[in-house]
Amino acid sequence: MEVLFIVCFALYVVMYFFISVKEGNFFNIFLIPLSLEIPILFIFEPIYFYHNQGSYNVTTYTYIYLTSVVQFLALVIGFYMASGNRNILLKKVTYYTPSPLLIFSLFILSYLIFLPVFLDFGLEVFFNPRSVYSQTRYGYGLSYFLSNFVLICSFSLFLLSKNKLSLMVLFYLFSAYIKGQKGVYFSLFSLYLLWLVYQTGFKLSLKNFSIFIAFICSLIYFLYLSDNFKILDRYSKYSDYNRNFSLVMESDIDHYHGQLNFENFLVSKIPRYFWNDKPVEFGSFILSNTFKESQHKKGGGSPSFKKVVDYADFGLFGIVFTVLKYFIIGVMLKFFINLYIVRRSIIGLMGSVYLLGADLLGAGVGFFLFEIVVAAWFLSLLIKRSRNLKEIVKL
Repeated sequence: MEVLFIVCFALYVVMYFFISVKEGNFFNIFLIPLSLEIPILFIFEPIYFYHNQGSYNVTTYTYIYLTSVVQFLALVIGFYMASGNRNILLKKVTYYTPSPLLIFSLFILSYLIFLPVFLDFGLEVFFNPRSVYSQTRYGYGLSYFLSNFVLICSFSLFLLSKNKLSLMVLFYLFSAYIKGQKGVYFSLFSLYLLWLVYQTGFKLSLKNFSIFIAFICSLIYFLYLSDNFKILDRYSKYSDYNRNFSLVMESDIDHYHGQLNFENFLVSKIPRYFWNDKPVEFGSFILSNTFKESQHKKGGGSPSFKKVVDYADFGLFGIVFTVLKYFIIGVMLKFFINLYIVRRSIIGLMGSVYLLGADLLGAGVGFFLFEIVVAAWFLSLLIKRSRNLKEIVKL
């Protein structure tokens, strides 16, 4: 297993090095997907591995890690093979800066949508938000998901209106805290990173990036020394994506021939509020119910099997579907990035972040690019009605 960890990590390092050289910046947008994958694959998983010697099938894990590597590679290849011609987005560009009133109104609206949770759980929302979130899987989905999305919309507009951050960011972080969901923090981080790279022109050289990575590694080592691994060991459970993958691979279940992908895409789009008989087990939740039924039935957050859906649908050939899917995502990403760079577009910003892995809706499963684009388009209309026109002649 140690060899597998080292070889795959080296592949990621080499890929990121060449990406950074091409971008002329070692602090670039591909940090977003890597900030999800690297901790799971090369921090949390090795920690769990060393605490559970002998419980790994090397062949299974080679397939799992290979899938992660080629998935990222397909995303990058799709991005760089796509057209980089920004002239199609107009040489002379006009854009509107969001008004503070619109930004603040959406921020307040996110709290109003979350009001049912406040009314039912009171101060516990502030003192134990994670516990509240774990108790609200059924019946509160619309309050959580819609409130999170409106908050993220407000933050996106806030970034578009600024060339430097203000203390208002603290209110967004607090709002993310009371939701008890890590995904909200990650969405805010992803939006901030994209804004930092393309709107402020922030760059890191290889030397400064190496210092940054050294600091992160030192922090991890300090955590290890300070509490005998307790903190890191607690977080190592987040590598259960891989162990759930292995559970499916090492079982004798029949493949679903596309059913899981189809249900993840379609059924997840319909809120339970509008579909009273919406099945609890659909898409990747079927795998959760099959392999971890007791944890799934608790209703406190279902174990994640989303990484193994392609394998469960198509077997070993699922990796081909994964590569094709992420190549297409890379092509679409290039379009949305260009849209953001050229037009400073809310559609470009939110679309790019979503394609890079930030679950802006917090739905867990599903592909919601169309819904996000429609919402961002509606926001762009609101922007035009709330601010004076600004014109960029030369970018």
